[in-house]
This record gives sequence, C-alpha cells and structure tokens, in this order.
Amino acid sequence: MDHFFPRFVIVVVGSMVASTSTSTSLSAETKAKNLILQGRTAVLSFQVDAPGAPMKVLEALFDPKNMALLSQADQIEMISGDLSRQVVRYTFKTMFLENQSLYERTLLPAEGRVQFVMMKSLQTSSALPEQLASKGFYLVTQQGTGCFVEYHQETTFGRDLFFYERHFLERSAREQVAKMKAFILSIR
Repeated sequence: MDHFFPRFVIVVVGSMVASTSTSTSLSAETKAKNLILQGRTAVLSFQVDAPGAPMKVLEALFDPKNMALLSQADQIEMISGDLSRQVVRYTFKTMFLENQSLYERTLLPAEGRVQFVMMKSLQTSSALPEQLASKGFYLVTQQGTGCFVEYHQETTFGRDLFFYERHFLERSAREQVAKMKAFILSIR
C-alpha cells in the first residue's frame, strides 16, 4: 500500500516490489517520480495517468482486498475498518529485523483522496533506523476519459541514513513505485 518502510536488503518505505522491465515500461506514463532523501527524512512521490474512472480508481486504492497489491509487507492485517476509515498493521520481516507499523487510512471521496498516517511503529532491532513518523496520500483527479493519480509519502527516521541504507531505500523505492503504478494502470 502506501507504506514505504526501509526494507534495506529488500525493503523500504513500506510498499514496493516489481521488476526492472515493469519500471521501464511504465516510465512513459509517468509525469514525475521522486525519492528525496535529506537527513532523517525520505519523501517518495510520483504521478501517473490512468485509464480508469476516478471514483473506481479511488475505491480500488482503498479496498482492503488490494492492499497486498500496493505493499511489500510480508503480512497485512486489517485491525478495524468501515466504508471511510481503516486501521491496518503492516509487518515487514528480514533476517535483521521485524517491523510492525500501524496505519490509519481514510477515504475522502469528495476530495478524490485516500490519506494515511502511521499511528505506531515497532521494530525488533536498532540495526536500521526506526520510523518515527510517516504520512501521505493518493490524490485522484479527472483527466479526459481517465484520471491522474498522484502519490506522496513522507517518512521520518530516528537518525540520518547511512550510505548503504540510502542505496537500498532508493532501490526499494523504484520497485515500490513500479508495483503501485502497475496496479493503478490495471484498474479499468
């Protein structure tokens, strides 16, 4: 989903997986894609034109059945939810650590938006920086017969990222963006 957690060695800011070929084929539809790393903060954003109707895309982005299609989490558990609000636990496991992050997701159809905010994050090791805060959104707007989707997520870590952590974060971010774009482009 929307969670970009540093799955260094195969993780990152919470929702990424795809092949390089997918990433290449999707670049034509991309208007902009960014991962900005500055000190303890990572900002991931991208925009993509999508063929689906805006409300259908928005609903698909919020639908609990699609969370695994938007996230690299090893386990996703819906803690509570209704038609406009969800509390979801994402669990990431590597040989170095386990992280559980609890997010609140809110559907705001009048604004064409799904927003999310991390409520809590626990991890088993201090080998990698802890997530202190994370928030973001999907914004879906009408564009011709389809729509335009914007994704933005900002994550703050407990310390500056080391070179190798930044490298893995960048790689994971590329994979995450490719996974999310592939899903968004498949919505009809």
